[in-house]
This record gives sequence, C-alpha cells and structure tokens, in this order.
Amino acid sequence: MEPPSLTDALRETLALFDGNATPRTTSEIADQLDLGQRSTYTRLKRLVEHEKLETKKVGASARVWWRPPTNADQDTPDWPAAESLVDDVLDDADVGVFVLDEDFQVAWVNDATKRYFGLDYERVVGKDKRTLVNEYIASTITESNLFAETVLATYDDNTYTEQFECHVEPGDGRKERWLEHRSKPIEAGAYAGGRIELYYDVTNQKQTEQSLEESKQRYSSLVSNLPGMVYRCRNEPEWPMEFVSGACTDLTGYDADAIESGTISWSDDIVHPDDRTQIWETVQSGLDRNGQFTTQYRILTAHDEIRWVWERGRSVTDTSGSSILEGVITDITGRR
Repeated sequence: MEPPSLTDALRETLALFDGNATPRTTSEIADQLDLGQRSTYTRLKRLVEHEKLETKKVGASARVWWRPPTNADQDTPDWPAAESLVDDVLDDADVGVFVLDEDFQVAWVNDATKRYFGLDYERVVGKDKRTLVNEYIASTITESNLFAETVLATYDDNTYTEQFECHVEPGDGRKERWLEHRSKPIEAGAYAGGRIELYYDVTNQKQTEQSLEESKQRYSSLVSNLPGMVYRCRNEPEWPMEFVSGACTDLTGYDADAIESGTISWSDDIVHPDDRTQIWETVQSGLDRNGQFTTQYRILTAHDEIRWVWERGRSVTDTSGSSILEGVITDITGRR
C-alpha cells in the first residue's frame, strides 16, 4: 500500500530542509515555522514515518533531524561539478582518462586524451569505445593489433585489472610518447559495470631507461675490448668481487658468475698464498697515499697453473656512499 501523500503542513516543514543536509534541531525548525516545539516535533516525527527525514538523539534529551540524500542524488553524477573538479586536477596532468559506462560507451574523457591520441571531446563522448579503439586509437600505436586485442579483451571480460605499456607514434599533431595503460572495472555508482582507463605519460622514464641501456652497452663494449680483466670489489682481505668482466675466464679459468657469487674467492682460491699479505699491504699503502695502487703478484688458475699478473686500481664511492675498488688485472707471465 502506498503511503498517504503529505499534507500542506508537512510539505511546508519538509521544504525547510531543501538544499541543506545539515542536521537541524527541533528548536531551529520551530523558530522558522513560528510554531510551538510540541507541534513541530509532531510534524518532524510524521516526516520520519514517511521516510522523508531521518533523526537521531543527541545528548540527554536533544534530537536532530536531517533530509537523507535521494537515490537520484546518490546515483546521478553532477557532471558540471564533477567535470570542473576533474578538469582542475587532471587536465594539466600527464594522465589521460576514459570513463566508460556499462555498455562501454565513453561517458567522459579529459583533455590529456586529446594531447595523447588527438581525440576531440565532443566526437568521443557517447561513442562506443570498441569502435574508437578499432577505427582510430589502435592505428596510433606501435604493435596496434596487440594493443587492440589487449584492450578489447577487458571489455569482453570486465572482471580484472590490466596494465601494460604502449608506444604512441608521432603524426597528425601527436607527439611521440610512451604511455602506461592501467584500467579496472567500476564497481559502484552511476557507472557500475563500466570501466575506467588511465594512460600515464612515462616518456621521460622510458628515455632515461633507454639512455642507461645505451650507456651500459657502450661500457660493456669498452670493457670487452680492454686488455685484461676489469673488476669492482670491496676493500676487504678476501677481495669479494661485485663485478668481473668476461676476460676473467681467459685469465683465471673460472667464469664470472663463480667469482661474483663468491663460490670462487679471489683471495683464497686465486691469489697465490705466498703473495696475499704483500698484496693487502701494497693496496692499503697506495690508497692511504693517493687513493690509487699498482701491484704485481701470482695467481693460481682453475687448471693449477701459476701466472703473474699486473693490477692497477683506485678507490671510488658507489651510489650508496660506500668505498669500493675498481681496476684492471693483466696477464704479464710472458714478461717474467
């Protein structure tokens, strides 16, 4: 049975709560109605019974009343306000945003999507995102087929979070960029069942990674062409090696992994027992003098062969602030 319609008196009372969700006391409402508190209390109680107001006792005897938000207030986004808020926060940020409804139509995008993909807000909103991916976005991406397959799969099974990187090719006013795609289902609110997609600009990060990789390759090429074994180790009696170049195998008969892991100790397994004390004293003396050292000594190879080596090194500070040794060791057996 439907509840009876509100009387004029109840509508007059309820109107005082329009546009104001702040709890009000009985006295405040009574003053506005120019009515006694008992009569005001009766009206407010009737509005609670009609599920138009909610109430709560506070303190020993006081009570407050307020109007709860309607379903429309909860489920329908105030997009003028929402757009203003998101525009202020996200439009100048390095992240593109797509909000998709449960049919995977575009409900909202920010300005960054135009910068990244050349998309126009008016032409995109309301359009099916599958069509948008197939007809336009995928063609701007290197490995476009893989991009389309990965994104469209999230619409076919909208139950998981997706994350991957993609390369946007330059053209039609677009700049070359690296973007990181992150998306997940929308589980509540007006667009529950839809999906939110974020594209973070990681171009600077990728360029830094590429520069580091190129630098690493140049360093590796330089090291491989140096005569002798390049190394980095801690300044301790056992000379624990953090890095040795591939030339270590020709010099010692051991591979780099065995030496770097400590399976083979430079001091205990390779340096000749009679030369260990002399090496330590020579290195420490040079470091104390000018931070550098030069020494000659014997080593024992994996095949029990004795070789003479010449070593030159210096003390450097690593990224953690610790002092380590870097240098090169060359076979001089033929000169002895």
